[in-house]
Amino acid sequence: MVSPTRRYINATIPITPAVLSDEIDLQDEVLVGFQVLAGWTAANITFLASFDGTTFAALYDQEGNAAQVLSANIAADRPISFSSSLVPLFAGVRKLKIQVSVAQTAARTVFLVARQL
Repeated sequence: MVSPTRRYINATIPITPAVLSDEIDLQDEVLVGFQVLAGWTAANITFLASFDGTTFAALYDQEGNAAQVLSANIAADRPISFSSSLVPLFAGVRKLKIQVSVAQTAARTVFLVARQL
């Protein structure tokens, strides 16, 4: 069995009150994990999705739960692999933004891992 191809994407969280990353093009992939680096200020991460590349809204599952990773689970230099319940939420999402709950003290890079559907 051939393993799905993975792609690594750098997303920047700017030092602004908006606490939103640049737009990320997932192409025909799903997000499967991420990692933040040293200097990360503890914050929850939620995901905003767009199917048309213009209108972004928070991503939820069918039960009304936000697609998010809580700050208690995020530590600098610790890779986070998404659970099997979170990964399918990204299927069909073309464009994505990362939103953090707390402004960072400097621009931060989040390393994302995406794989083919």
